[in-house]
Amino acid sequence: MSNLYENLVKVLKIGIFNDTYYQAMTQSRLEEDLEYKNLEEGLVAYLFNLENANISGYNKKNIYDIKNRLGITNIYEEKNFFTKLFVRDFLSSSNSEYEFREGIDIRSIYKHFASDELKKDLSFAEAIVTLNGKYITGMSEQVRSNENLMLIAIKHDYSKEVESFLSAKGEALISSKNALEYFKRKKDNSYLSLFQIYEDIFKKDENDNFPNTLFQNNVQNYWLMDSDFLTGLAKLDVGFINYIVEGKISLTPDSVRKKIKEKGKYYE
Repeated sequence: MSNLYENLVKVLKIGIFNDTYYQAMTQSRLEEDLEYKNLEEGLVAYLFNLENANISGYNKKNIYDIKNRLGITNIYEEKNFFTKLFVRDFLSSSNSEYEFREGIDIRSIYKHFASDELKKDLSFAEAIVTLNGKYITGMSEQVRSNENLMLIAIKHDYSKEVESFLSAKGEALISSKNALEYFKRKKDNSYLSLFQIYEDIFKKDENDNFPNTLFQNNVQNYWLMDSDFLTGLAKLDVGFINYIVEGKISLTPDSVRKKIKEKGKYYE
C-alpha cells in the first residue's frame, strides 16, 4: 500500500506538487492514493458531527477508541489519514472532486482529533504547512511557537490575510524576520494598504500602546528593536518611508523598551 505521507515529502522537495510530478517521483497515482479507503469518508463525517455536537464531552481515550474502531489503529495510519485530508483540501480549490461537505474545516478536525503524538511530529507539520501555510492555524502551540516552522508557513500561506502569522505564539510571534515575511506575503496575496497596516498594527494610542486589532501586548516592539525590520519595510514599499521618517512607526520610549529587554518576556 502506498505511503501517502512519505510520497508527499518526496514531491515537496522539488517545490512543485501536482499529479504528473507525483507519479514520476513515486510511481503511484495521486488520484488513487487520495481515494477514501475502508471507512475513512465516514470517519471524516463522524468526527465533524462529533465536533459540532460537543467536543468537550470526549476525552483522549474516547477519541482513540473511535478512530481505532473506524480503521485508524496506529500512528502511521493516522499520519496517512490526516495527510490525505490536508492534500484533498489543498487540491479542492482546483478540483471539485476533492471538496468536503459544507462546513467541514480540516484544520479544526485535526486540532481536536489528532493524537498528541502526531501533533508533536514537527516533520509532519512542516510537510503540511508547505502545502499551504494556513494549515498551521489548526496545529499545536508547540508548532505555532516554532520560529522556523512559522516562517515556512508564512512563505506558503495563500490566504488573503496570511492567517498563519496571526496564529503565531512565543518566539515565532516576536521574530522580526517572521513579521517582515508576513508583510511581504500580505503584499503578494492581496493589495497592501499602508494606511490600513498603520491603523491596525502601528498607530499608537495616547498611552503609547500599539493597536491590539491583530496583535496583542505590544509585540510590535520586538520587531522594531531589530533595525533591519524598518529597512525591510522601506524596501517592501517606499510608502513606509514617510511613516518611519515622521515617527509614526517607531518603538515605545526608551524607558519602556528597557523594561521589555529586562523582562525578556515572550508575548503569547
